[in-house]
Amino acid sequence: MARHQDGTILLRSNRFYVRYQDGDKKPIVFLAVKDADHWIRRRKNKRELSEKLEALRDKVMRQVNDRHGAPASQNVTSMTIGEFWEESFVPSWKDRELHASTTDGYTKTWDLYLKDHLSKRRLIDYRTPDASKFLTSLVTERKLGRNTLAHCRALMSNVFTHAKNHGLIASNPIHDVKIMARVRAPKATE
Repeated sequence: MARHQDGTILLRSNRFYVRYQDGDKKPIVFLAVKDADHWIRRRKNKRELSEKLEALRDKVMRQVNDRHGAPASQNVTSMTIGEFWEESFVPSWKDRELHASTTDGYTKTWDLYLKDHLSKRRLIDYRTPDASKFLTSLVTERKLGRNTLAHCRALMSNVFTHAKNHGLIASNPIHDVKIMARVRAPKATE
């Protein structure tokens, strides 16, 4: 059984993160942007943290401890990528103030290429080999070109990075993906 962890709060580039131990890795999860509500005051060897920052850290660490220790919380372990897309990723577009062209592109890429493959899979079970096989199949079976394939991969990476920043997964499975087929280059423009 894994040990209980409290997590270490880090401040980097005016952003707060929590770091914890996961085997031999030390994942870092985004907490908040530094502002008047989130601060660290250093005094000799002591740190004082705001209550809001501690609450954010505790929420992330509860999920980490549940996942690695006793029974995991139901919503984290059973959440599918499709549910995460609908409940968290799409609503985040408004907060991030994405352009309409970006959200339209995300929606079209999801509906045309990714939805059938990803929507029923559990978020915590998706691995790099799954992504590699899927992206390779888009090249070999659907004959996608380099640009469309890059859009698919980028959107997948964006979704998993969003999940990682919410503390739902330890690492982004798209990060080390290789496509095991020759990708067709775009046609030259006239």
